Order: sequence, then structure tokens, then C-alpha cells
Amino acid sequence: MIAILKGQLNSPARRTALAGYVNLGVMLVVGVLSLRMALKYLSDEECGVWNALSGSLGLFLLLDFGVSSAASRMIAEPLGRGDQPEVDSWWSAIVTVMAAQGAILFLLGMVCQHLLLAWLFKVPAHLLRDAQLLWYTMIASAALKIPFQAYASILFCQNRFYHMYLGTALSGLVNFLLFILFLKLGYGLKSYMTAYACSVLVMIVWWLWAVRKSRVVLHFDRRSFSREKLKTLFGYSNHVFVANFSTQASTIVQSMIISNLFGVAALNPFNVSTRSSGIIGQVLARTSEAKVPGWWSLHLDGKSPQVAAEFSRLAKWLIPLVFFSAAGLMVFNRGFITLVFNRPDVYEGRAFDAMVALLLIVQQILKATQFIFPMSGKAGGWAAISVVDALLTVAFGYVFGRLWGPWGLVFGSALGSLISSVPFTLLAMPRLLLVSFRECCGKLLWDSLAGSAAVAAIWLILARDQASGWFPSTPEWAGSVVLSMLGIWLVFRLVEGGMLPSPRRLMGLRNPPAA
Repeated sequence: MIAILKGQLNSPARRTALAGYVNLGVMLVVGVLSLRMALKYLSDEECGVWNALSGSLGLFLLLDFGVSSAASRMIAEPLGRGDQPEVDSWWSAIVTVMAAQGAILFLLGMVCQHLLLAWLFKVPAHLLRDAQLLWYTMIASAALKIPFQAYASILFCQNRFYHMYLGTALSGLVNFLLFILFLKLGYGLKSYMTAYACSVLVMIVWWLWAVRKSRVVLHFDRRSFSREKLKTLFGYSNHVFVANFSTQASTIVQSMIISNLFGVAALNPFNVSTRSSGIIGQVLARTSEAKVPGWWSLHLDGKSPQVAAEFSRLAKWLIPLVFFSAAGLMVFNRGFITLVFNRPDVYEGRAFDAMVALLLIVQQILKATQFIFPMSGKAGGWAAISVVDALLTVAFGYVFGRLWGPWGLVFGSALGSLISSVPFTLLAMPRLLLVSFRECCGKLLWDSLAGSAAVAAIWLILARDQASGWFPSTPEWAGSVVLSMLGIWLVFRLVEGGMLPSPRRLMGLRNPPAA
């Protein structure tokens, strides 16, 4: 058994995939149980503030301006060919920049705290002091972590990204255990302060250990600091920053829209009802993320058509998996929320589930394809379309949110990406990978149409269902029939792609020799 396991883990991509799923399993359990305990020990307003600040922190973390992503791209080539002076020069520039960014993040977080708490989220006066302490701790810990992300960039370009996932899993466990401990001791909203700070320290220590274990030599030398490298770094990273910032900002603005339209307590039903999609999205994203470091290496070796071929093979079963997951969300989300959280009052409804499923599909198509822009180093168009996407998402979300409530907001978010980022990415992908559109994306489009038809059929079945309790209702059982058909389609594609053994292979039969 051990020999078999070692054989399965003989490549960095497989280790990264396995570590990604380990991390995902931990984050899944931790995320669900943390929210359940928060709903139990905190008031609705306290829980809403916790969710709002945790989400807002992601926006401030983007103030590294994409340097952490660009660092991998810049240092990968000299590290691969063993050019130590060039590695030292790049390392000195990267660490200097990221240390400065950590300081800027801390100062900006301090300055913006009143605007964030009192105006954007309208935190009640009796919770304002606790919210301020929580925000100060989170922003200080995040600022400390930014310079050490340079080590994460080294792990990425070494194709040892599995250490990132393992460190994140351990950090999440520490966060969860301390959070629960202090909740039970009655610290309320302040319970997350120590939990978050300790989890950041655990992650930093893991990064340092993993890089040290690889025996790579990294010297910080002020004499090797190059302004030209600084210019090159920012010239590349600013496009990555704009794209990532736009995506993250549109997500955070959703919470702000809900808080302003319906009050901070309304964040609880929204976050609970989207919990399933968040978990599913992380599971699906791990599949393509595990491939990206290897694809970068192929691209740097001038083998972009091979990247396109590998992506095409991945998409053959990834797209059916995405639609199967979205359909499963529509069928089982109500029962999941009722059973796990024991709070039927925080379930948003069937229309909300349908729109979340649509958004899940859109986001996963983008996550599986947008690796081409940072990989190729041609991220200017990506940055521009990301800004357009964010503006459309926010505008549509606000308008449809006022008209139809939370499900209208989610629909607006999906619509913004559908008419901007999705077509742009699919059209740019073949050109950047030096292949035809048919070779790269043709199958993806046909599979998306077939999956959309199945999801629409499930929506028609479930639209009028008003079931209560966690046990599946009759319409949900009927929707499961359509879901099983998607499952058969998925299994067929997994067998075709070699991810599952064929029935003939399971029975010990060989395919007949060719004539």
C-alpha cells in the first residue's frame, strides 16, 4: 500500500493536487464548523461584522500589487538555470518591495478603519470598539505576512506548491481551534483576534521551513539591488494587480451592497446560503491549480501547444464536473443548510440557489482559463477587461439587488462576467497558446451548452418547491434523476480521460488488437 501511494505521488503535480484536497478538506470542515459556532455564540449583528471584516481583509491583501505573483514569473528562469547572482538581484528587489508594501498595508488599514466600519458596513455603536480591535489585529498580522510571501513565490517556481496548501491547512486548524476556545470562554467578537494572528505565524514558519528544506540559496544584498529589475517587476505586476483587485473588489462590494440595502445582519443568510458554493468552488479550483506550475514550465520551454493539449484533456472532464456540481448545489443546498446549521431561517430560497449555481459555473470557467495571462506575461488586456467586469458586476448587482433582493444581486454578478470576461478569455486563449480556437475551446463550448440544458431542467423541476426540513422533497428526488444523468456523463468523460479505469480494465480484459 505504501509503495502504491509513493508511486501515485511521484510527481509535483500529483503532490500538489493531493495537498490541495487535504487543505480543502480541512478548510471545508473548519469553515462550516466555524460559521456554525459563530451563529451559536455570537449575535446576528456580531456574526455579520465578523463575516464583513473577514471578507474585507482580502481586498487590502491585494495591495501587494501583484508582486507575489510576478515574483514567481521573474525569478523562475534564473533559479532554473542556477544563475546565483541573478537570483540574488531579483530576491533583493522582491523582498524590498514586499516589505514596503507590508508597511503601506498597515498604515492604510489604520487610516481606513473608520470609513470601513462606520460608513460602508454601518457597524452598530455597541460593537464598534470590538470591531476596531479585531480589524487592527487582522490588518497588522496581514501586513507582517506580506514580506514572507516572497518565500511562497520560490515554492511556486520550484513546482513545490503543495507546501503552500499544507501550510494553509495547518494554519486553518490553529485558527479554528483558538477561535472556538475563545468563543466558549465568552470573548465574543474578540475571539478571532488571537486565532487569526497565531494562524498567520504558523503559515510564515511553514514557508520558511519548506524553502530551507529545498536548500535553495537566497541572499539579500543591497549592492545587487537593481532599479531596472524593479521597473520590470512593476511593469508586469501592475496588470496582475489590477485584474486581481478588480475581481476581489467586486466580491467585497457585494457585502457592502447587502449591508446598505438590508442591514449588516442580512449578511448571515447570504453567507450561509453561499457556503456550499464556496466549498464546491474550492474543490473545483484545486483541479486546474495543481496543473498551472507545470504548465508554466512548459510555456517557458517554448511548448505552449503542449499546454493547450493538456488543457483540452482537462476540460473534457472538468466542465462536466462543474455542471454536475452546480446542479447538485441546486438540489441539495436547502437540505444541507437545514441539516448542518439547524437554521432554516437563514436559507435564501430556490431562486437564490439557481443564481449561485450560475455564478459558480461562470467563476469556474474563468478560473480554469485565466492562467494564460500571467503565464504568457501579456496581462494588459486581462487587466482592462477585469475592470470592465468589476464595474458591470457592481452596477448590475446593485440594480438587480434593489429590484429582486439577494438573488438579483447574485444574478447581476454572473451577468457582468458573462458579457465581459468570459468571451474575452475564451477568444484570447487560442492566440496566446498558439493553437486554433477549435483545438483549445471548441469542446468546452459544446459541453457548456449541454450542461446548461440539464441545469435549466432541474430549475424547472425545483422552482415551485417549498419544502421544509432536511430530508429531500419529491421535486428534489426528481431533480436527482437529472443529476444522475449528469453523473453518468461525468463518469464517461473521466474514463475517457484516463482518470477512472474502464469497465474492461476492471474485469481484467484487454482491448482487441487493431486489425
